[in-house]
Amino acid sequence: GCQLGASDPDYVKEAYAYLRDKLPDAGLILGCCGAPAEWAGDEALMKEMTDGIRSKWQEMGKPQGIFACPTCEKMFRKYLPEIPQISLYDIIKEKGLPDKQKKQTGTVSVFDPCSSRYDPSMQKSVRDLVLATGLTIDELPCTDQNTQCCGYGGHIYVPNPTLFDRIATDRISLSDHPYITYCTNCRDIFACKNKPARHILDLVFGLNDDSRHSPSL
Repeated sequence: GCQLGASDPDYVKEAYAYLRDKLPDAGLILGCCGAPAEWAGDEALMKEMTDGIRSKWQEMGKPQGIFACPTCEKMFRKYLPEIPQISLYDIIKEKGLPDKQKKQTGTVSVFDPCSSRYDPSMQKSVRDLVLATGLTIDELPCTDQNTQCCGYGGHIYVPNPTLFDRIATDRISLSDHPYITYCTNCRDIFACKNKPARHILDLVFGLNDDSRHSPSL
């Protein structure tokens, strides 16, 4: 996912190193899934990006796709259904946490990205990983198929910053506990609103605490 490396390059580097250790023939595709083009209604650009991904996938021998970003997974499910899918978090749950993972204490709330709404496997795997680190989960009211947008969706903060602010403020007020999420857009939106939040990969690979600021341009 393009935003994964934009938020923190270590998310990509650590995840890929883990995959190469567990699945030595794992490859890597860097780039955008096309979601911003879809949100903008640019059908020609969307098709160009989708065709490019399909071509690269065919060149690589039509492998299974491993996704760290639920929005990318949703876009592939819609536009590239021929590519078999599995989430990075399903793999980590199966293969085990890395040695560099640090045991945690305390209570957090898991914020499910809106794009994970119909992916119960990813939702469950993330929770299992959170619990495996030693944390306790206090569930939010918007889980399962009732997940809500953090305010990033559709890039509404550009044309309608007032609505964006209202949505983001509402989401961070759902719980006083720090958030764990598995979408970098969600994490960065919450961070810009000073809500303590970490990406699940922060926990898995012992990276950032919940005070990291949202990245600037």
